Amino acid sequence: MPNIFKIAYGAVGSTLLTVFAAGILLAGKDQTSSPPEYASVSFLIILLIFLGCAALIFGVLAFVMERRYRGLLDRTDTLAEDNHNLELYKKAVEQSENSIVIMDEEGQILYVNP
Repeated sequence: MPNIFKIAYGAVGSTLLTVFAAGILLAGKDQTSSPPEYASVSFLIILLIFLGCAALIFGVLAFVMERRYRGLLDRTDTLAEDNHNLELYKKAVEQSENSIVIMDEEGQILYVNP
């Protein structure tokens, strides 16, 4: 797994833990205090919820990117193997003692082995 995905998963996990811990701490805070302090606590809760949602979105995007990256790697490996096989077939056709002619539907010659 590439390092960027490990970093993304770690960031999401640590952010969510921080949000939960801060939410527990803020939930236990005395809410009968003066209005300015209560407003700042509300702002912090909203900010932490926003950060948690952003971390969750970041994690989902990292997950999707990782799946696409793995799919791309699989396709690249398949393409390399197919190219290798094509080169083998090409050499076999070129070295054949028999005459091989490839033509299109209109009768035009596309390939003749040497």
